[in-house]
Amino acid sequence: MCCLALAYFVIQPEAVVALLAARETALGGKEGMNIIRLAFEGTVGWSVKFGRKEAEQRLIETLKTLAEKEAELSRETRSGDLLGQALIEACERSMEGVVVSLLQMGVSPKRMKAGASVPLVVCLRKRKWSMAKRLLKGEADPNEADERGVSAVEAYLKAAEAYLKAAAGQQRDQLGLTVLEEMAKVGANFNAPLQDGHTPMSFAIIEMKLKDEADFLFHNGASLQGKRRGEGEEDVRGLLMTCILTHQWALAKWLLAWGADPNEFSISRKRGVCIASLPLVKAMESLQRRLLTTC
Repeated sequence: MCCLALAYFVIQPEAVVALLAARETALGGKEGMNIIRLAFEGTVGWSVKFGRKEAEQRLIETLKTLAEKEAELSRETRSGDLLGQALIEACERSMEGVVVSLLQMGVSPKRMKAGASVPLVVCLRKRKWSMAKRLLKGEADPNEADERGVSAVEAYLKAAEAYLKAAAGQQRDQLGLTVLEEMAKVGANFNAPLQDGHTPMSFAIIEMKLKDEADFLFHNGASLQGKRRGEGEEDVRGLLMTCILTHQWALAKWLLAWGADPNEFSISRKRGVCIASLPLVKAMESLQRRLLTTC
């Protein structure tokens, strides 16, 4: 480990200043990323000895030193990439104070390059709602997808689903809904399909059965479209029809109350033949079968 890397690892801003001052060239990409990683790893030891708050404060001072010196040494301002990586590290480690400081330093919360992690998605995946709100207020793009193609809306819904499964019977975490509100303010697309083919609305209702989220999505432009049935196929089954076919009558009542069209045709394809049907017809068929089985 070189002297500069060691100074970052032990989070000594004074030593970092002296060592950077002696350099005549900017940090290379790989070298800079390794140093950022070492600085964050160094906070573990400091947290044990002096507390997390002190460790984060020293880390912030060290990162400020890096930003100032790199801006002097490089006309291309490579510090933007380095501090962008630092922002992702801070989100991964749930260091809200560091996130706030980096945003104040002008670090962009947007994805640095294609195929990279997205700070907002990281925070939502970890259910760090207050950090996510800070990123959104710092002009994070709620429609950016990370290296796996996951958007902020999908990350929120999947995190909420995981929370419900882990906290069965406990009180809902209402703070998450305020994050959805912030995403709506900055233009989140609530109709973009998720990785599994669901729309945000269909996932919220069919998978999660969350009326609050579904109600919010509907009143912020989400369509009542159901899950896509296959690669390259246009979704032709409405969400109301999906609820009827799966006998989820309470959910069907919610959708009708929100204005779902009871006369919307759904198309099923069987052996190359398209068959159109109405929700009312399918509901009557279902009730008829139920009556026959109970008689």
